[in-house]
Amino acid sequence: MMISERKNTRGRIEIIASVLLHCRQGIKKTHIMSKANVGYEQLCYYLPNLINTGLLIQAIDEGSVIYRTTEAGREYLNSYFEIMRLLSYSKYGAFESWKEEIHPKINEKVGDAQKKSLVAIFEETEV
Repeated sequence: MMISERKNTRGRIEIIASVLLHCRQGIKKTHIMSKANVGYEQLCYYLPNLINTGLLIQAIDEGSVIYRTTEAGREYLNSYFEIMRLLSYSKYGAFESWKEEIHPKINEKVGDAQKKSLVAIFEETEV
């Protein structure tokens, strides 16, 4: 039996990181769907779980329900990107001047070999 190549699908951990990343400033459910690239059913599965675990909060802002990443969610993102950095470094040789700890305003650019991913988005923004 031949082992097939792994598809380029995201796992649960990356989907959670994507949702948390885009909810840092507080956004509506439909914006989460488009920015994090998740469907309605997936989002309906993840949002209650993220709220129950304290990684995300639901709030009312100007009459709209918004979702915002909590401090625990930011810690999750920091841990996620640290793991991605460790795994990506050996594979792509990127992140040459990465700091000892992930700082909220990292400005380094991803190496040319690295495709734009959550890691690249993280480096371009604040956590």
